[in-house]
Amino acid sequence: MNRSPGCSQDVLRLAGPILIAMAVLSPAARGQCAANELAKLTASDGALGDFFAWSVSVSGDTAIVGARNVDDDCPSPNPPQIPADINCGAAYIFQVDADGTWVEVARLTAEDAESFDHFGNAVSISGDTAIVGAHRSNEAGINSGSAFIFRRDFGGPDNWGQVVKLTASDAALSDNFGARVSLDGETAIVAAILDDDNGANSGSAYIFGGLSDCNDNGVLDLCDIADGNSDDDNNNGIPDECECPWDFDNSGDVGVKDLLILLGTWGPCPKKGDCPADFDASGDVGVKDLLFLLGAWGPCP
Repeated sequence: MNRSPGCSQDVLRLAGPILIAMAVLSPAARGQCAANELAKLTASDGALGDFFAWSVSVSGDTAIVGARNVDDDCPSPNPPQIPADINCGAAYIFQVDADGTWVEVARLTAEDAESFDHFGNAVSISGDTAIVGAHRSNEAGINSGSAFIFRRDFGGPDNWGQVVKLTASDAALSDNFGARVSLDGETAIVAAILDDDNGANSGSAYIFGGLSDCNDNGVLDLCDIADGNSDDDNNNGIPDECECPWDFDNSGDVGVKDLLILLGTWGPCPKKGDCPADFDASGDVGVKDLLFLLGAWGPCP
């Protein structure tokens, strides 16, 4: 194994395709490649066997830490065979205060938590939004799994509230949806490591969008659309009041030039997914699309 001077990365190959990378510091360069330990985080209510820090994620000055084995106040999914209040799970939000100290500001649990859900098995945070996996929850059968979206200031200032619960469209027994999660801006990915689409336990992953709150009403955009509180005429997952898809020339208003552009694309779309004037996603530009544009005439919202 070769080692270069200074802060290098050595790679060890184990049996199979697994690679383990280790940061190695040569004696001559010690002190030149060191990270600063800023804080040690523990749960305010930590207890034996919680597995605090089973999963972790950080975004700017906010961190989330999962504790998948927390014994909380949650019912049994199948009494009396399964006891209540065991391994419900929790996640903890930490934030840097004005003094530069990392402090616990919230404790997250699922609104419908049950024993052995293992909420907190996977966590991720991006800005004001966090996602927490509960891969052993039983929405579509034992261990089908779920994930939960939380948002800062949802339910009150500085409150981290549960906004929506995510499940797979084809959820099934033992899929373990929520075993891994990642979040970036308005998009989340959730793993179902034991899904059987390509054979037993072959696994799959699901992408979710619409996790923003563009109109600042405290409800995720996808929920506004699903509940009928917002229209989404072009089916792009963004409430129409937050965008102006009819403004083809990006002038800030819908006018004659935009109308001419729409009329110039009248008829069948040349390529699916590449037809911006097809607001109703029908596969062609027609009367309904024209009415959408005329209904939005004038300055963009």
